[in-house]
Amino acid sequence: MQAHISSCRSVLPLFCLSILVACAQKIQAPTARTADAQIATTGTYVKLDGSASSDPQNQPLAFSWSFVTRPLGSTAVLVDEHGATASFLADVAGEYVVQLVVSNSVLVSAPVTVKVTSGPCGARAPVVNAIQIDKQSVIVGTTFQLTAGVNDPDNGAGCNLNQTLSYDWKVVRLPPGSQARLNSATAENPSITADVSGDYVVQLIVTDSTGLANDPKTVTVTVGIAQPQTPALSVSALAKGSGYVATANTVYTASAPAKSGMRYVWSVDQGGIVSAGGAAGQLSADGTLTFVELNAGPIGTLHVSVKEVNQAAVASAAATSTIQVVAAANAPSITAPAFITAGSSTVYTASIATISGASYRWQVIGGALVQDSGASATFLAPAQPGLVTVHCTETNAAGDSTATGDAMVNAIAAPPSSMAARATQSSSSAGPRRAQGR
Repeated sequence: MQAHISSCRSVLPLFCLSILVACAQKIQAPTARTADAQIATTGTYVKLDGSASSDPQNQPLAFSWSFVTRPLGSTAVLVDEHGATASFLADVAGEYVVQLVVSNSVLVSAPVTVKVTSGPCGARAPVVNAIQIDKQSVIVGTTFQLTAGVNDPDNGAGCNLNQTLSYDWKVVRLPPGSQARLNSATAENPSITADVSGDYVVQLIVTDSTGLANDPKTVTVTVGIAQPQTPALSVSALAKGSGYVATANTVYTASAPAKSGMRYVWSVDQGGIVSAGGAAGQLSADGTLTFVELNAGPIGTLHVSVKEVNQAAVASAAATSTIQVVAAANAPSITAPAFITAGSSTVYTASIATISGASYRWQVIGGALVQDSGASATFLAPAQPGLVTVHCTETNAAGDSTATGDAMVNAIAAPPSSMAARATQSSSSAGPRRAQGR
């Protein structure tokens, strides 16, 4: 800049002017900033703060404070009128307007003003500074808390009246369709859960114990739309591997966590949704779960899916679960000997034809179970003649269907030793008896 000015001594004035204009166009004016309006006690000093002023080129700033207006009869003068902070004595009650201008040695800022209202103790209303929220950004479904900086000059130095303050919060505007409410209208720090995107305008009036109140102070909170996420899907059927196993023509519940402001779209490619709501599903009583009831349908493979959709109709990728649908359990048909010898140490065997994926449990009543091997069981006869009942319970692969088959076996007394060979031969020729399940 200095080089340009010096060169003007040896060039034409118009050329010099063009250089100065071009240089000035590259320099931006600083910005003056000062605090909000203040309330002061008459007879006390008021501090003015312009330290938030800034220069785009980060050049040092020169400050200039001056009175625009003073109350009638005031002789107040500014102290440190060229400093980043200044002060004055509010010598009479009334309104003082002070102006601040800053300069970066080339350009001067636009002026800003601050209003200071002075009054006697007990005659001033509370002051509500900026209302803030506890989050940098708010999206649908989140709760934000409101906090206001409140100052009552009558409680400050010079007065110390210890007046109590009461808060009156009010939602003055909501986005269309919102049912949001303050959790308390009188708390110092109430909260709101945003249910719709858009602007929420909240007002605060603070009243002191003498009945003086501030002018209404408002804050606007803009709520955005959350991006949909693929839900975490679960099914009430038996989990197996990466999917589920269900029994044919049985009703199950598919569910996923639900978020406020989102809707959910369900689909089933076999069987069908049997609960109210259809593809839209239903919400749990507390709104934290979305679910459908579905009929597993015939034997085969079923796919159930759910998508999360936000208020802008943007859908997430689908969460899909595969359900293998199997038959209900059938009572096994047991093959067992018709007669066994009471008191014998012989180990007898009962068996069934198994179904893949099913499990089996054996029980012997009137005899003693030796080993349960799933497809078969071994057992001992009782010490005394009588009836032995052999049970086999089948549980299908889904684990929620069972059926039991029975076989009745007669335990008879051992024949006399002279007839043993004949009895053994007769029993062998008769063969085992096959009992039908029930």
